[in-house]
Amino acid sequence: MSRYRHERYNWVVRYPDGGKRKASYFKLKREAEAFQAEKEVELSRHGETLLADEEASAVRDYKEEIASLGGNIRDGLKLYVESLKRDQKSILVEDMVARYVEDAERRGLSQRHIEDLRSRLGNKFVDAFKGRWISSLAVDELRQWMTDAGPSPKSFNKCRALVNALFRMAVTEQHCKDNTVDAIKPKKIVRGKVAILTPSELTRLLNVANEMDGEMVPFIALQAFAGMRDSEAKKIKWEAIRLTRGLIDVSADVAKRNEPRWTKIEPCLHSWLSLHPKLRGKVCPKNARKRLEAIREAAGFDDWQATHNNALRHSFGSYHLAMFTDAGRTREEMGHTDEPSFRKDYRERVLPEDAQAYWAIMPPNEGSKVIEIAS
Repeated sequence: MSRYRHERYNWVVRYPDGGKRKASYFKLKREAEAFQAEKEVELSRHGETLLADEEASAVRDYKEEIASLGGNIRDGLKLYVESLKRDQKSILVEDMVARYVEDAERRGLSQRHIEDLRSRLGNKFVDAFKGRWISSLAVDELRQWMTDAGPSPKSFNKCRALVNALFRMAVTEQHCKDNTVDAIKPKKIVRGKVAILTPSELTRLLNVANEMDGEMVPFIALQAFAGMRDSEAKKIKWEAIRLTRGLIDVSADVAKRNEPRWTKIEPCLHSWLSLHPKLRGKVCPKNARKRLEAIREAAGFDDWQATHNNALRHSFGSYHLAMFTDAGRTREEMGHTDEPSFRKDYRERVLPEDAQAYWAIMPPNEGSKVIEIAS
């Protein structure tokens, strides 16, 4: 029933009759309503119903388009109703991310991982899709977000892994019917040569650090001679370095994945740590990033991130394995349990004589500066 502009009639009721559309006109609204009610009862007996003009127009507009896709009006309406039902069970993206981060904290995941979740999902992902139902996110827009947020294959795959875990939780909690991320394939990573320092390059870096900024020497040495991750070297405290016992206690709150380990202090590491020791507190000094950049530049490494990223840890893995020929021991001291990944990411072939030179790197005139620390 709808308004009708005519000198004699004000209302019109359109209805199906024998496969055709017919119309009846009325001056008074109550007459039109009574006729429509009568027709609806009559049509319901035959499984039909009246559509308002706007509804009938929508059916006509989409009927051909749906048919061109191999469907029909009934299928289209069914899919739409299912979509509405999913949205009613769904959750806003920002709320789903908050639930996921809270769950990660309850499960005791590392602080570094939690911070990564807050950065990539809590900030970047929420900024892109805030106010959207998580069930409404499509494959193409998720793939585009991953491409924008992670331009390199490695960072793309990292973003994909985080969003995939988010959607798995959403499916488990029945906020989504399917995991949309399953349709997005990881990018292939072409691995180049593992970046390591030669013994002479590491010697130059340590000597420059010792001359320019002595506080930075232990921080660099822990990565080069103990295989510590950058994040671990930033958290380790002097209390965990037991020079007289020759061991470093990499505790669960410092280690990646909260997996504690002991790392042996080789003679060269002992000497470099003893140059600028402290009794307590973090080994990593304040403003370490800027201070390290200055040291690298002074040592001739103009673009460290592009040419030598993670090179200190890579160097440890390569030279340690070449020197001691025990892959299990090397991985254990590095806190790395996956052998295939270790060989691809943390090891470069080096000659035995280079390995001997690496582990013989000592401070110049170390005898005049060595200070023993109590365990």
